[in-house]
Parts: sequence; structure tokens; C-alpha cells
Amino acid sequence: MNKLAPSTWTKSSYSGQQANCLEWRQARLARQIDVRDSKTDVEAGHLTLPQGSWLAFVDSLAADRT
Repeated sequence: MNKLAPSTWTKSSYSGQQANCLEWRQARLARQIDVRDSKTDVEAGHLTLPQGSWLAFVDSLAADRT
């Protein structure tokens, strides 16, 4: 397995200036994405998803906005 250094958290562009949002980053393992809720404690953890599942989720949201 390819191990990577996690990237920095990226805030959802849909959240605007709100403090409560979804954040994501490249996970430690290649082709995986970490997702967390920014309003919870950092130590609360995050979900790690396969990159393909994350991309399908984001694509479905984009399709709903059109």
C-alpha cells in the first residue's frame, strides 16, 4: 500500500462563511479521502472513504444543484 502524508483539510465551498461545514483531505493511503464535520472536536475523528465513492458523492451533489 502506498502511504502518503495527509494533505491539509479543505472546507466545502458550499459552506461559504459558516463555521459548520464538511471538510475533506487526501488520506494517508493512496486513493482514499478523509471527511470530517468541522463543528465537532478535532479528536472526534473522521470517515475514510474510497476516492471513487467520494467522487461519486460529489458528482451527485453537483447534479442536484443544476
